[in-house]
Amino acid sequence: MHWPACTGSRIPASRLSTHRSENVRSPNIGRILAITAIAAFFAWTAVRSIGARPAAEPRYPFPKPAVDAPLSASKSQQTAVLAGGCFWGVQAVFEHLKGVRSVTAGYSGGRVNSPSYEMVSSGLTGHAESVSIKVYPRKIVTELVPFKAFFRAEDYHQDYLQTHTDQPYIVYNDLPKLEHLKKQFPELCRK
Repeated sequence: MHWPACTGSRIPASRLSTHRSENVRSPNIGRILAITAIAAFFAWTAVRSIGARPAAEPRYPFPKPAVDAPLSASKSQQTAVLAGGCFWGVQAVFEHLKGVRSVTAGYSGGRVNSPSYEMVSSGLTGHAESVSIKVYPRKIVTELVPFKAFFRAEDYHQDYLQTHTDQPYIVYNDLPKLEHLKKQFPELCRK
């Protein structure tokens, strides 16, 4: 039976009750699905974090560093800029090496002057999280080449690992790197 779609039309009672129950069930199903999805997400995240563990030890130890270039005759300080992922861990590793005077977290390689962490994290600036490492060339042997620009990161990023040793990202990602450095290259580490 076809009913005209106007405000004064009459709808049979059997059709009215079906129409009402469909409206009542639909929001409940949506809520149930949303709550189930949220609960599943939190359960999955909890299970992942419980089972999380640091990366396994490498099967073969890293080879001892070899001097492959003559030591620099210059006693002056030089600067190297490296991008190696998250600058917190890279900064912490280099701060523990002999021959390193200072390490500063920052950004390099992009087209924006004085970028912020949020700008760089957006991926739109072309910058990478980097560290500027001031070295005494007689201690660390490497080739140093001129670099265009390095922009110092905000103060709260400087020495982040040292002041946030209980932060989950640091515990899971960066402290193991530091321990590997100390274990694999104890002669290069500061006491």
